[in-house]
Parts: sequence; structure tokens; C-alpha cells
Amino acid sequence: MKQLNRVERTAIAVSALFVVLLAGFMIGRHSVGTPVVLGRGAQEPAAAEIPEVIPVIDDGEETRSVPISPAADTAEAETTDSAASLYPMNINEADAEELALLPGIGEVLAQRIVEYRDHHGAFSSTDEIMEVNGIGKAKYEAVRDLITAGQEGEN
Repeated sequence: MKQLNRVERTAIAVSALFVVLLAGFMIGRHSVGTPVVLGRGAQEPAAAEIPEVIPVIDDGEETRSVPISPAADTAEAETTDSAASLYPMNINEADAEELALLPGIGEVLAQRIVEYRDHHGAFSSTDEIMEVNGIGKAKYEAVRDLITAGQEGEN
């Protein structure tokens, strides 16, 4: 058996190292975010806990913590309640800003609705809104249950 010279041994060592690193890379890239735990009794990592306080830095000098309270949930509920109080929206009384809150309407169509109403008078029924340029059957169907023309029983 022939003895390998120093260059050949170095080439083999570098090749082996390359194969090991490549195998580690290939294994590692499929387990991103999942820690590898070796040994017996390995357990799943615990779910991240939600902090009870949020650190806040003031003036770059003082650090204080602000507790997370149920009041944040209350504020979100109040926002949802105020949005729900807009509907059904009377298209004869709503301004462009309010009309823009309707799904699929936006600022441009809201302004067109106001201009149409100013030019032609109050809408007699909600489906008359389809007379506004840019509002077809699909847009009307999307907002039909959210609008009213103001008459009793009219939706």
C-alpha cells in the first residue's frame, strides 16, 4: 500500500471537512426555528410567554415598565363598537369621510356619492347608489347590508 504524501492527506482532510459542513448545513436549513436537543428526555420547547409588562425607555436615562392591562382590550372593544354604530349608514346623511369607510368604496367613490347626491337629490332607495359612476352590482352587493337610504324598512 502506497503512503499518501502531505498534499494528498491535506486534500482528503479538507474534502472530509467540507462534506461534514455541507451535511450540517443541509440538516440545519430544514429545522430553522426548531432547536436541536441531544440527549435523553428531550422535551418540546415551551411556548413563549406573553409579558405582563412592556419596558419603556424615557429620555434615554430612565427605564420604566408599563403593565399590560385589560383596559387595552376594552379600548379595542370600544373601537369596534363605534365602528358598528356607523352601520347601517344613511347614504343621504353621511359625508365623504364616513362613506369612505364602507368596504370597497374609498375616498374617490365616496366623493362621487356626495356629488351625485348634491346634484340629483337624496337617494330614494339603496340600489340607486349604483347610478354613481364606479359603483356596479358587485360593489353594491358588498355594501347593501351596511347602508340605508333613511326610509323606514328600507335597507
